[in-house]
Amino acid sequence: MTGVVTVLLIGRDDPAAAPLAKLLRGRGLNLTVTEAVADAMGDTPIWVADQVTFLMNAAQIGPGEDTCDVLLRPGLDAGRALGAIPLAIKRALQMRGELARFWAISEASAQALVHEYGIPVETLVPYDTSTQSIADLDISIARGTVRPINLPDSALLLQKVNLARLASRFKLTSTETGEGGDLVTLANESALAKVARAPLILFIVPSGPGLGHMSRSLAIAGQLSDYICDFIVYNDAAYLAADAKYRTYHRQSATQIGADSDSWRAWETAALSGYISTERPAAVIVDASHIDPYIVDALSDPGAEDTALIWVRREMWRADRQARSAVNGLHADLVIVPGEIAKDVRVSQARQDLSQCHEVSPVIFDGPQPPMTRRQARRALGVGRGRVCLVSLGAWQPDRVRDEIIAAARAHRVRLAWARSPLAAVAQGDDGIGDQVSLYPLNRYLAAFDGVISAAGYNSFHELMLRFSGPVLFLPVDQSGLDDQVARARFAAQSGMADMNTGNDVSTDLASFFGRFFGASSQSRPLQPENGAEAAARLIDHHITTRAGRADD
Repeated sequence: MTGVVTVLLIGRDDPAAAPLAKLLRGRGLNLTVTEAVADAMGDTPIWVADQVTFLMNAAQIGPGEDTCDVLLRPGLDAGRALGAIPLAIKRALQMRGELARFWAISEASAQALVHEYGIPVETLVPYDTSTQSIADLDISIARGTVRPINLPDSALLLQKVNLARLASRFKLTSTETGEGGDLVTLANESALAKVARAPLILFIVPSGPGLGHMSRSLAIAGQLSDYICDFIVYNDAAYLAADAKYRTYHRQSATQIGADSDSWRAWETAALSGYISTERPAAVIVDASHIDPYIVDALSDPGAEDTALIWVRREMWRADRQARSAVNGLHADLVIVPGEIAKDVRVSQARQDLSQCHEVSPVIFDGPQPPMTRRQARRALGVGRGRVCLVSLGAWQPDRVRDEIIAAARAHRVRLAWARSPLAAVAQGDDGIGDQVSLYPLNRYLAAFDGVISAAGYNSFHELMLRFSGPVLFLPVDQSGLDDQVARARFAAQSGMADMNTGNDVSTDLASFFGRFFGASSQSRPLQPENGAEAAARLIDHHITTRAGRADD
């Protein structure tokens, strides 16, 4: 095959689409995957993925014009009188001359077609890779539909699958012949195709009021010095990625713009597919509690077969929300789990049958600048002299807790600094209760404070336990979300690392907490482990280079 080839497929959900696209591109052929039939042949030969499409184009081909390549796929058109379709093609050829060249995926299919119809058929894959001995994954495919994947302990049905991406991690095998065996052969061969790839990684940050997803993404991106990193961000934290000099696309969620969710997902799928086909990133990295279906849809498209899907998913999920993780591990190539200090409490299971899963040390965003000294931090924040306590509770604590904090601080002559999210508007006035401060990243400013009262979210918990030596009082949020802040804070309290209050008789705990401001703290903290962002970056680089290495072998 030489020249420019356009691939016409019945639909983008065809399992053959992605491996066929990659295989041809790996052989130096430019191609377009479309659901429409070309209006005119022009000077460009057409690669047709089925017999019906050929017949629809045959009338447009004149004697002496370019040859039309036809990929015959036994069994794909069951119920459409298969025998009549090749016969019609033969009659068309007899009337119009030698205008088509026929192909089959495997040698077995080619020989069967030659024997049955007497048509010369060339082989797209010169040998049957499905018969090789490296069998890691059995996949059942029939009539273009992906059926259960058989693993030692489970049978999983994939609703969305990109066979070319799957074959880059597993050697696919099939006990079926015909279309099923051909698709497995095609997918395995496509995994060996060497295709140029940009040293680019795309981070997707979902919508939400907090900064946890953005912070972990920025921390990992900062360690990927050999890659260009782009960001798609669905909240106002987009400016943080732009300030860090990353190319940033600020997009809106369906909720933010009041859009129908199905229409929004269709639009986002098209936008992400366009980005991937144009930029060809080595990986899409999603730090989120779940992977939105539009991302899975975009990565199942032809053109995304060389892009890995990497899921960064923190631990400490509430026991009643574990099921939400089930589907995501089926589609991710790699799962990275930022670790927890609280090792002996319940740890949620991120491992899913098809994903490589690795836990790293806690991921903390330290930022590009070193931490400030006490004098530098106080001057930068303008908090003045004396004992100062940082209060970072979010919007979940009742007003009575806030009032008790104010009263206890005044009784101990401690000034309060109320943390304001960089995404929040500045409140008017302070009611005499202290200063509002915007801290990002938090650990750069921690030396300014004598103690901290905080919720126990992942980021704030680990920043305080690993970057701060003063007293800490956790007021965990026990809400309906995924995060189990109570279990995290309880571990810290039982380990002597911090104090904890669940909202009952907070005045007693506040008195004890503020009393530590004027003496030596008895709370001990663990030694600072390696920032998990470094290990996460190494895993990502290894995964990308390993995928590329298979094509180089």
